[in-house]
Amino acid sequence: MQNVSAFKQKKTYPKSYTKKDIKFLEEQNEDIVRYEDLDAKGRAIWKKQGKPIPKTKAKTNLKQKAKKQTKVEVPKFDKSKGWKKGEAYTTDSGKKGHYVFDPKGKKYFMTSDGKLHTGQIDDL
Repeated sequence: MQNVSAFKQKKTYPKSYTKKDIKFLEEQNEDIVRYEDLDAKGRAIWKKQGKPIPKTKAKTNLKQKAKKQTKVEVPKFDKSKGWKKGEAYTTDSGKKGHYVFDPKGKKYFMTSDGKLHTGQIDDL
């Protein structure tokens, strides 16, 4: 007698499903859990059961939220706000610049193009 699992086909899931979603579905022996992935017949059954229809979020709002979260404020050298310029320095790789200090006294290396760097600067 042949193995029964050899006849089972691997289920396919929508591309929007994460690995976590698929794992949950396999544990629950379910095929679809999202309303947006149901076909017309499935949506009719969903409505007949009295389940609430979930509101879909606009994808643009999700992208905007992601941009807001990843935006990091980079300090800028501004003499009028108390920044002080220190001695000139050339890194081992030949990058020229100056040491600068912010109003709180934190030390940065400012390259000739105006970018501020912290940490190990000889690798620039």
